[in-house]
Amino acid sequence: MSDSTDALKDLDAFVGEWNFSGAMTLDESMEISGWTGFEWIEGGGFLVQRSTTERKEFPNTLAVIGPADEGEGYVMHYFDSRGVSRIYEMSLEGRTWTLKRAPSGPRSDFWQRWIGEFSEDGNTIRGRWENSDNGSDWAIDFYLTYTRI
Repeated sequence: MSDSTDALKDLDAFVGEWNFSGAMTLDESMEISGWTGFEWIEGGGFLVQRSTTERKEFPNTLAVIGPADEGEGYVMHYFDSRGVSRIYEMSLEGRTWTLKRAPSGPRSDFWQRWIGEFSEDGNTIRGRWENSDNGSDWAIDFYLTYTRI
């Protein structure tokens, strides 16, 4: 088994269907809820995440996760119903799931990160999205909790 296959094995923790709920905090308080699912494709070489929500303020999403080309960790290619695409560095260390990205391209002018914690039984992930104008000073954008169905 290759090193990248071994690393991908850790992502089995995500596989399945989840409901999510949370609250946006930056502009105005706004509740969000929806569904997300994770499944393996390409013989287990990539993990795909699909998410849907009924609130028009939040996009439906598709993300493909695979091993990073260099070093440890993963890369997530993200696409959404607004036509936005982003690339995140991703890690899963113990029960902590992180996503990070810096501005790139003309449609991106802010840093963004996700920090989530799996519960001990692996059936809940509690976390928050944060953003920054400078990559140093972070503000919470919104909280999300994923609950395995």
